[in-house]
Amino acid sequence: MSGPAPRPRGGFAGVRFGQSQDRRERTGVTVVLFPRGATGAVEVRGGAAGTYHTDSLGPLSTFGRLDALFFAGGSLHGLDAGQGVREGLERKGWGRRFFPGGPPLVSVSGAVLFDLRSRASLQVDYASLARRAVLRATPQPLAEGSVGAGTGATVGKFGGLGRACAGGIGWAEGSAGPRAGLLAMAAVNALGNVHAPEGGGVIAGARGPRGTFLPAPEALGLAHRRVLPRGTTLGLVLTDLPLSRRELARLAVAGHDGIARAVHPAHTATDGDVVFAVSTGRAALEGPWPGPGRSPYPGAGGDLLSALAAERMAVAIGRAVTRARSRPGTPSGPDWSSARGPGGRPAP
Repeated sequence: MSGPAPRPRGGFAGVRFGQSQDRRERTGVTVVLFPRGATGAVEVRGGAAGTYHTDSLGPLSTFGRLDALFFAGGSLHGLDAGQGVREGLERKGWGRRFFPGGPPLVSVSGAVLFDLRSRASLQVDYASLARRAVLRATPQPLAEGSVGAGTGATVGKFGGLGRACAGGIGWAEGSAGPRAGLLAMAAVNALGNVHAPEGGGVIAGARGPRGTFLPAPEALGLAHRRVLPRGTTLGLVLTDLPLSRRELARLAVAGHDGIARAVHPAHTATDGDVVFAVSTGRAALEGPWPGPGRSPYPGAGGDLLSALAAERMAVAIGRAVTRARSRPGTPSGPDWSSARGPGGRPAP
């Protein structure tokens, strides 16, 4: 889990990343912008998903084109971020005109997570947060942890928020052969516990005695009957290799494999787990093999990317919680498992 923060590649056809947050209400928005357009697919595995304009990315849709993608807090109220992204991009002159003099149309998709805590949370202006995130978008690395859509995220909520740890945003990026890059991003607000991506123990989740975490089955037995536990992990798998729509759909499935590696349990009845797969390369009927030599079988390139995507999604989820910040009543996983917090101070 150590090492330098992953860096979004400039090679992703000018892709830009932006975040904004409301620190008082502990919520925010993360945006990914595709100036040259991109092709996308989506896979929903959670039982309580909140999505925006995802039918256009379905297997039976015609285009699957994306100009932007957003993740937001706020549950259904956070879907207003879609309007803010559209407005922000239209002000920049983005969009396609389908007839002379017609209005520009910007294709935006997204998903939300549940971080509501009080009636005041319902007053957050997610459209404004999204417009701000668009204005701040750059190709530079983004902060991880308790920022953007991960500002108010929590994990390990079977025993209620009183036992949860802080969640957040995480990244994992690298090459996928000599001709392709692959990036995974996750906004982690999971109901379950988060495990180390190498197959280790819990690194953030339902808190037990000081310095320990409760196993998922035990934590499930502590669930508050009067308050339905709610969670969500939102993911993006981004590549610059041209892929077919079918291969992108399989890549989104692989992203969920990464969630299942890191989050125990994943895809529950009250999680809203959603993964988007996006290619900035020109769409193809069949994606090329990114490795050396000839492709060993049809679709092998997509299978290679899928294997890497699952690994990197798990790493991104781990980074999200290990870089999260403690706040009153909700420590980060590292602070809870350590006898001392940052700078030697007593951990929350």
